[in-house]
Amino acid sequence: MLVPWLYFAFGAAIFYESAPGEMAVLWLFLSGFNDLIFLANARSILIEKFRVLALRPFGEKGPRVESRWSPINWQAE
Repeated sequence: MLVPWLYFAFGAAIFYESAPGEMAVLWLFLSGFNDLIFLANARSILIEKFRVLALRPFGEKGPRVESRWSPINWQAE
C-alpha cells in the first residue's frame, strides 16, 4: 500500500500546479498500474505452484521452496 503513495508523491511533485480532478486521475492511473503489476506477479506464482498446492491435501509431497513465507512450506498441524 505504500508503493502507490510513493508514485503519487512523485507525480504530485512533478504536476504540483494541477487541479484536484487531475490529481484524482493521476491517483487512479497509478493505483491501477500498481494493481496490474501485483496481479501479474500473483498470477505467475499461481500458475507455477497451483498443482503442488492443490495436491497437498491428498498426501502429495511437493518440492520445498527456499522461502519461509511460501504456502508450499506450511505444515499441517
